[in-house]
Amino acid sequence: VHGGIQPTMNRSNAEWLLLGAGIGAVGAASALLLHNKSRKDRQPGELDKKHIQIHETFWSPRSKSASKVLPRNKVTVRVPATSANLGPGFDAIGMAVDMWSEITVERSDKFEMTLEGEGAHDIPTDETNLVCQGVAHAFQAAGQEVPPLKYHCINRIPFARGLGSSSAAIVGGLIAGLALAGHELKVFGHDPLTFGGQTLEPEELLQLAANIEGHPDNVCPAIYGGIQLGIDIGNGHWRSARIPIPHGMQVHVSFVQMFASVNCSVSIFM
Repeated sequence: VHGGIQPTMNRSNAEWLLLGAGIGAVGAASALLLHNKSRKDRQPGELDKKHIQIHETFWSPRSKSASKVLPRNKVTVRVPATSANLGPGFDAIGMAVDMWSEITVERSDKFEMTLEGEGAHDIPTDETNLVCQGVAHAFQAAGQEVPPLKYHCINRIPFARGLGSSSAAIVGGLIAGLALAGHELKVFGHDPLTFGGQTLEPEELLQLAANIEGHPDNVCPAIYGGIQLGIDIGNGHWRSARIPIPHGMQVHVSFVQMFASVNCSVSIFM
């Protein structure tokens, strides 16, 4: 069992780092956007502490100010696998697994997509790809047109094997699009229920991802990490709740050598 979106270290100054924000006192939150200092001003793997502080302040539920995020030319995102439909929690409970796919998206003069790894010969390389759909929804949320983009996906999550490869693509695309567009989403909002308040958390990234996927059980842990419960509040709004991870829990994965969509699998067992 693993945390959510994690940083990709030692990247160029033009790339973004994405850190699963279920950390520290911030608690369950959306992805935190960070960037490296210029290469000459930092040691390998060192983050810009001042910039981290600015963004931690933004994501704090009690913060009333937000730092300005500028559009970027290139972004690399790492997203974990997930296992869902846990126990009685059909379409509701899922957990992040320590298995990662990596997505790099950069501005270009024409559309281009290359794939390597799991399912590389079976996944579409046009704009129907779920990564592209995630990016498109992110730019739509930012009120911007999608520019020509170049995609490179390293798929380490087995394709169509029940480990959330589609959710990883959706979440990764959304995060990449938000970083490229320079757009921030609300997580806690004002006076949130999470901290004893009276207001339902907006969790805008979760809403976007769940609307694309159709349910929250995989996208929720892909964003926040750990074991997550997706709660249907009504009116198409989802709320997340973290479930404590049992001490010493381990995950063992096995599958047969055949592809099966979720809808197909459900029709077989029902």
